[in-house]
Amino acid sequence: MLGLGSSARATQSAYLEDPTEISRYVRARAIPLEWPTVFGDPERLIYFGERHPDARPKAELVAHMNEAAAAGITHLAIEMLGEDRRDLIDRFGRGEATEIEMVRAFSNDWGPADRGFYPEEYAQVLAAAKKAGIKVEPLDFSLADKDKAWDSCVGKKTKPACQEDETKNRDDHMMSSLARLLSQKDIGRVLAWTGAWHACALEQATKLRESGIASRSYYFVTKGVYEKSSGIIHYVDAIEKFGWSSRRLLIPTQGVQACFAGLIYAPGTEVAPARR
Repeated sequence: MLGLGSSARATQSAYLEDPTEISRYVRARAIPLEWPTVFGDPERLIYFGERHPDARPKAELVAHMNEAAAAGITHLAIEMLGEDRRDLIDRFGRGEATEIEMVRAFSNDWGPADRGFYPEEYAQVLAAAKKAGIKVEPLDFSLADKDKAWDSCVGKKTKPACQEDETKNRDDHMMSSLARLLSQKDIGRVLAWTGAWHACALEQATKLRESGIASRSYYFVTKGVYEKSSGIIHYVDAIEKFGWSSRRLLIPTQGVQACFAGLIYAPGTEVAPARR
């Protein structure tokens, strides 16, 4: 879910497969991160892909939610809570549910802090969206539907095959959810916050484009361990090599990286120690 190794989802050009060429590319193309640049293009749908065990993307979204609102983002659509949490999310947006309740929902549905998840930080993003006047929408299946689909697959297929089916079905569902959302009246632009795999679901972007919905994807990266097959590790290595690891950077990759229009680099370390 967190890398870019699947040929069905990502195909890098040969130019950016070699670490030396990636290093040269980063030196030539990396620019200071300016959020109006990220939000400023006309696409109605922007994907932000993250590696989930990483606190930095959450902090960046909290800090820059007002810029999103200023750019016409009216809705934040999230992978991390499913349709069964819509009522809670809506009540939170109206001030009828507390941030503590949201933390509990993220901890239960997504994962607790002592397993490397960030329920408090996810809840802070929703609080920042609320403050900025951005409505939050759940993207994923309910927990019950996920369990039902998994139970119906296990025993009939191998575990890896069931995992592949699950990912594809979730991608399809999230794409349909986004299409429905963007078809409604009074919807401006949508920021879809998902894992990197889902933000890199090229077939979903194609289907959305066929429906008249243009999208663009970015990948939040920080210092940390990445899958060797993804190639992303070489971008991060290059940033560190040039002594830029304390900077916020945007590396435009449109046209040379199939998945993303750019990589957003935030200072810090990807995986923090589990908290108890």
